Amino acid sequence: MTRNVCVRQDLFYILVGLIITVLNITLVPQAFSIIFEAAFNTDAAPGGTIDLAIRYGIA
Repeated sequence: MTRNVCVRQDLFYILVGLIITVLNITLVPQAFSIIFEAAFNTDAAPGGTIDLAIRYGIA
């Protein structure tokens, strides 16, 4: 019983995500542009350094 509910819930989430993406397809390139600009600028470097320090226990 639980297995069937989980499968239906997974399919529902995927379907809704695809519907939202299709309805906003014109915004997808802009979204990727914003993601890459924010990830690869100099403002992101301190956060990445802190993340690595925490992850590997250097701090």
